[in-house]
Amino acid sequence: MLEKVSSLDADHIIYDLEDGVPSKHKEDARRSLRDHLADGASGQGWVRCNPATSEAFAEDMALLRQLPMMGIVLPKFENVGLIDKICTSYGLEGRQYIVIVESFSAVEMLPRIAAQESVFGVGLGLEDLFSEFVIPNRQLGEVAKHVRLRTLVAARASGRICIDGSSTEYADEERVEAECEESRDLGFDGKFTIHPRQVAVVNRLFSVSEESRTWAQRILEKSKREEGVGYTMVDGELITPPKVAKAKIIGEAMEKSND
Repeated sequence: MLEKVSSLDADHIIYDLEDGVPSKHKEDARRSLRDHLADGASGQGWVRCNPATSEAFAEDMALLRQLPMMGIVLPKFENVGLIDKICTSYGLEGRQYIVIVESFSAVEMLPRIAAQESVFGVGLGLEDLFSEFVIPNRQLGEVAKHVRLRTLVAARASGRICIDGSSTEYADEERVEAECEESRDLGFDGKFTIHPRQVAVVNRLFSVSEESRTWAQRILEKSKREEGVGYTMVDGELITPPKVAKAKIIGEAMEKSND
Protein backbone atom coordinates (compact mmCIF):
# COMPACT_ATOMS: atom_id res chain seq x y z
CA MET A 1 0.00 0.00 0.00
CA LEU A 2 2.79 2.42 0.88
CA GLU A 3 4.55 1.71 -2.41
CA LYS A 4 1.41 2.67 -4.36
CA VAL A 5 1.13 6.13 -2.79
CA SER A 6 3.30 7.93 -5.35
CA SER A 7 1.10 6.66 -8.20
CA LEU A 8 -2.16 8.00 -6.76
CA ASP A 9 -3.73 11.10 -8.27
CA ALA A 10 -5.09 12.28 -4.91
CA ASP A 11 -4.96 15.86 -3.66
CA HIS A 12 -3.82 14.75 -0.21
CA ILE A 13 -2.54 11.46 1.20
CA ILE A 14 -3.60 10.41 4.70
CA TYR A 15 -1.68 7.58 6.36
CA ASP A 16 -4.20 5.87 8.63
CA LEU A 17 -2.99 4.56 11.98
CA GLU A 18 -6.52 4.29 13.39
CA ASP A 19 -9.32 2.18 11.90
CA GLY A 20 -7.13 0.90 9.08
CA VAL A 21 -4.77 -0.87 11.50
CA PRO A 22 -5.73 -3.68 13.92
CA SER A 23 -4.75 -2.99 17.55
CA LYS A 24 -2.00 -5.62 17.62
CA HIS A 25 -0.31 -4.06 14.57
CA LYS A 26 -0.24 -0.40 15.63
CA GLU A 27 3.48 -0.34 16.40
CA ASP A 28 4.27 -2.19 13.16
CA ALA A 29 2.30 0.43 11.25
CA ARG A 30 4.20 3.29 12.89
CA ARG A 31 7.52 1.65 12.09
CA SER A 32 6.51 0.99 8.49
CA LEU A 33 5.40 4.59 7.99
CA ARG A 34 8.57 5.98 9.57
CA ASP A 35 10.73 3.75 7.36
CA HIS A 36 8.68 4.59 4.27
CA LEU A 37 9.16 8.32 4.71
CA ALA A 38 12.82 7.88 5.63
CA ASP A 39 13.42 6.02 2.35
CA GLY A 40 12.81 9.15 0.33
CA ALA A 41 9.03 9.09 -0.01
CA SER A 42 7.29 12.45 0.11
CA GLY A 43 7.49 13.87 3.62
CA GLN A 44 4.33 15.88 3.16
CA GLY A 45 0.90 14.54 3.89
CA TRP A 46 -1.23 13.64 6.86
CA VAL A 47 -1.26 11.06 9.62
CA ARG A 48 -4.61 9.94 10.99
CA CYS A 49 -3.79 9.15 14.59
CA ASN A 50 -5.78 7.15 17.10
CA PRO A 51 -8.39 8.93 19.28
CA ALA A 52 -7.05 11.09 22.09
CA THR A 53 -8.79 8.81 24.61
CA SER A 54 -6.90 5.71 23.42
CA GLU A 55 -3.66 4.21 24.72
CA ALA A 56 -2.12 4.50 21.27
CA PHE A 57 -2.49 8.29 21.08
CA ALA A 58 0.75 9.17 22.93
CA GLU A 59 2.75 6.79 20.71
CA ASP A 60 1.24 8.41 17.62
CA MET A 61 2.26 11.85 18.89
CA ALA A 62 5.80 10.60 19.51
CA LEU A 63 5.94 9.41 15.89
CA LEU A 64 4.65 12.74 14.61
CA ARG A 65 7.46 14.58 16.39
CA GLN A 66 9.78 12.67 14.05
CA LEU A 67 7.74 13.66 10.99
CA PRO A 68 7.80 17.48 11.02
CA MET A 69 6.23 17.89 7.56
CA MET A 70 3.13 15.84 8.33
CA GLY A 71 -0.27 17.31 9.19
CA ILE A 72 -2.44 15.62 11.80
CA VAL A 73 -5.89 14.11 11.32
CA LEU A 74 -7.83 13.87 14.59
CA PRO A 75 -10.66 11.30 14.50
CA LYS A 76 -13.62 11.23 16.88
CA PHE A 77 -12.91 14.84 17.77
CA GLU A 78 -14.90 16.08 20.77
CA ASN A 79 -12.47 18.20 22.83
CA VAL A 80 -12.11 21.76 21.56
CA GLY A 81 -8.99 22.21 23.69
CA LEU A 82 -7.28 19.10 22.30
CA ILE A 83 -5.21 20.92 19.68
CA ASP A 84 -3.78 23.33 22.26
CA LYS A 85 -2.99 20.34 24.49
CA ILE A 86 -1.18 18.59 21.64
CA CYS A 87 0.93 21.69 21.02
CA THR A 88 1.90 22.18 24.65
CA SER A 89 2.17 18.57 25.84
CA TYR A 90 3.69 16.94 22.76
CA GLY A 91 5.63 19.80 21.20
CA LEU A 92 3.74 19.81 17.91
CA GLU A 93 3.28 23.55 17.44
CA GLY A 94 2.72 24.88 13.93
CA ARG A 95 1.00 21.78 12.54
CA GLN A 96 -2.18 21.85 10.51
CA TYR A 97 -5.14 19.70 11.50
CA ILE A 98 -8.08 18.00 9.88
CA VAL A 99 -10.70 17.22 12.53
CA ILE A 100 -13.20 14.42 11.93
CA VAL A 101 -16.74 14.92 13.24
CA GLU A 102 -18.05 11.49 14.26
CA SER A 103 -20.51 12.19 17.09
CA PHE A 104 -23.53 14.39 17.74
CA SER A 105 -21.69 16.18 20.55
CA ALA A 106 -19.03 17.17 18.00
CA VAL A 107 -21.77 18.42 15.66
CA GLU A 108 -22.92 20.76 18.45
CA MET A 109 -19.36 22.10 18.84
CA LEU A 110 -18.71 22.55 15.13
CA PRO A 111 -18.52 26.38 15.07
CA ARG A 112 -15.92 26.38 17.86
CA ILE A 113 -14.00 23.52 16.27
CA ALA A 114 -13.81 25.11 12.81
CA ALA A 115 -12.86 28.51 14.23
CA GLN A 116 -9.50 27.27 15.56
CA GLU A 117 -6.70 28.83 13.54
CA SER A 118 -4.70 25.64 13.03
CA VAL A 119 -7.66 23.72 11.57
CA PHE A 120 -7.13 23.18 7.85
CA GLY A 121 -10.35 21.31 7.25
CA VAL A 122 -13.34 19.61 8.80
CA GLY A 123 -14.21 16.05 7.81
CA LEU A 124 -17.33 14.02 8.41
CA GLY A 125 -17.64 10.43 9.58
CA LEU A 126 -21.30 9.46 9.39
CA GLU A 127 -20.76 5.75 9.89
CA ASP A 128 -19.43 6.28 13.42
CA LEU A 129 -21.96 9.02 14.09
CA PHE A 130 -24.87 6.75 13.17
CA SER A 131 -23.58 3.70 15.03
CA GLU A 132 -25.83 4.47 18.02
CA PHE A 133 -29.03 4.14 15.96
CA VAL A 134 -30.84 0.82 15.85
CA ILE A 135 -32.35 1.54 12.43
CA PRO A 136 -30.27 1.02 9.27
CA ASN A 137 -28.12 3.93 8.09
CA ARG A 138 -29.90 3.99 4.73
CA GLN A 139 -33.07 5.15 6.54
CA LEU A 140 -31.29 8.14 8.10
CA GLY A 141 -31.14 10.22 4.94
CA GLU A 142 -32.74 13.34 6.41
CA VAL A 143 -30.54 13.24 9.51
CA ALA A 144 -27.47 12.75 7.30
CA LYS A 145 -28.40 15.78 5.20
CA HIS A 146 -28.95 17.89 8.31
CA VAL A 147 -25.56 16.92 9.75
CA ARG A 148 -23.83 17.50 6.41
CA LEU A 149 -25.33 20.98 6.10
CA ARG A 150 -24.37 21.93 9.65
CA THR A 151 -20.83 20.73 9.02
CA LEU A 152 -20.66 22.68 5.78
CA VAL A 153 -21.97 25.93 7.28
CA ALA A 154 -19.54 25.77 10.22
CA ALA A 155 -16.58 25.07 7.93
CA ARG A 156 -17.50 27.81 5.45
CA ALA A 157 -18.07 30.36 8.22
CA SER A 158 -14.45 29.91 9.32
CA GLY A 159 -12.97 29.54 5.85
CA ARG A 160 -12.10 25.84 6.23
CA ILE A 161 -12.41 23.16 3.60
CA CYS A 162 -15.18 20.65 4.17
CA ILE A 163 -14.63 16.97 3.34
CA ASP A 164 -17.39 14.38 3.19
CA GLY A 165 -16.85 10.90 4.57
CA SER A 166 -15.61 8.04 2.43
CA SER A 167 -17.79 5.47 0.72
CA THR A 168 -17.32 1.94 2.00
CA GLU A 169 -18.75 0.59 -1.26
CA TYR A 170 -15.40 0.91 -3.00
CA ALA A 171 -16.18 -1.76 -5.60
CA ASP A 172 -19.45 -0.10 -6.67
CA GLU A 173 -18.44 2.85 -8.85
CA GLU A 174 -22.05 3.93 -9.44
CA ARG A 175 -22.66 4.12 -5.70
CA VAL A 176 -19.48 6.14 -5.16
CA GLU A 177 -20.47 8.46 -7.99
CA ALA A 178 -23.95 8.99 -6.55
CA GLU A 179 -22.51 9.80 -3.12
CA CYS A 180 -20.04 12.25 -4.67
CA GLU A 181 -22.81 14.00 -6.58
CA GLU A 182 -24.86 14.35 -3.41
CA SER A 183 -22.09 15.84 -1.29
CA ARG A 184 -20.83 18.03 -4.15
CA ASP A 185 -24.31 19.45 -4.70
CA LEU A 186 -24.53 20.26 -1.00
CA GLY A 187 -21.33 22.30 -1.29
CA PHE A 188 -18.59 20.01 0.01
CA ASP A 189 -15.05 20.57 -1.28
CA GLY A 190 -14.18 16.90 -1.60
CA LYS A 191 -14.54 13.40 -0.25
CA PHE A 192 -12.28 10.99 1.60
CA THR A 193 -11.37 7.81 -0.28
CA ILE A 194 -10.33 4.42 1.07
CA HIS A 195 -9.39 2.64 -2.16
CA PRO A 196 -7.37 3.67 -5.25
CA ARG A 197 -10.27 3.00 -7.63
CA GLN A 198 -12.33 5.72 -5.86
CA VAL A 199 -9.83 8.49 -6.55
CA ALA A 200 -10.64 9.04 -10.23
CA VAL A 201 -14.38 9.14 -9.51
CA VAL A 202 -13.99 11.72 -6.75
CA ASN A 203 -11.62 13.85 -8.85
CA ARG A 204 -14.03 13.85 -11.77
CA LEU A 205 -17.15 14.66 -9.75
CA PHE A 206 -15.54 17.44 -7.72
CA SER A 207 -13.74 19.09 -10.63
CA VAL A 208 -15.13 22.27 -12.18
CA SER A 209 -17.64 21.21 -14.81
CA GLU A 210 -17.36 22.32 -18.42
CA GLU A 211 -20.63 24.21 -18.01
CA SER A 212 -19.23 26.16 -15.04
CA ARG A 213 -15.97 26.84 -16.89
CA THR A 214 -17.83 28.28 -19.88
CA TRP A 215 -20.09 30.39 -17.66
CA ALA A 216 -17.20 31.80 -15.61
CA GLN A 217 -15.15 32.67 -18.67
CA ARG A 218 -18.13 34.46 -20.23
CA ILE A 219 -18.90 36.46 -17.07
CA LEU A 220 -15.27 37.46 -16.57
CA GLU A 221 -14.90 38.52 -20.18
CA LYS A 222 -18.05 40.65 -20.07
CA SER A 223 -17.13 42.17 -16.70
CA LYS A 224 -13.87 43.47 -18.17
CA ARG A 225 -15.86 45.73 -20.49
CA GLU A 226 -17.63 47.41 -17.59
CA GLU A 227 -14.88 47.53 -14.96
CA GLY A 228 -16.05 49.09 -11.70
CA VAL A 229 -19.74 49.11 -12.62
CA GLY A 230 -22.19 47.42 -10.21
CA TYR A 231 -25.25 45.90 -11.89
CA THR A 232 -25.16 46.33 -15.64
CA MET A 233 -26.39 44.72 -18.86
CA VAL A 234 -23.74 43.45 -21.29
CA ASP A 235 -24.92 41.91 -24.55
CA GLY A 236 -28.33 41.28 -23.02
CA GLU A 237 -26.95 39.54 -19.87
CA LEU A 238 -27.13 41.04 -16.39
CA ILE A 239 -23.64 41.23 -14.88
CA THR A 240 -23.61 41.62 -11.09
CA PRO A 241 -20.84 41.81 -8.46
CA PRO A 242 -21.86 38.42 -6.96
CA LYS A 243 -21.69 36.80 -10.40
CA VAL A 244 -18.22 38.25 -10.99
CA ALA A 245 -17.05 37.12 -7.55
CA LYS A 246 -18.30 33.57 -8.22
CA ALA A 247 -16.70 33.54 -11.66
CA LYS A 248 -13.35 34.53 -10.14
CA ILE A 249 -13.59 31.70 -7.59
CA ILE A 250 -14.31 29.23 -10.39
CA GLY A 251 -11.35 30.65 -12.32
CA GLU A 252 -9.06 30.15 -9.32
CA ALA A 253 -10.33 26.58 -8.94
CA MET A 254 -9.57 25.95 -12.61
CA GLU A 255 -6.01 27.27 -12.19
CA LYS A 256 -5.42 25.03 -9.17
CA SER A 257 -6.74 22.06 -11.14
CA ASN A 258 -4.34 22.83 -14.00
CA ASP A 259 -1.44 23.09 -11.55
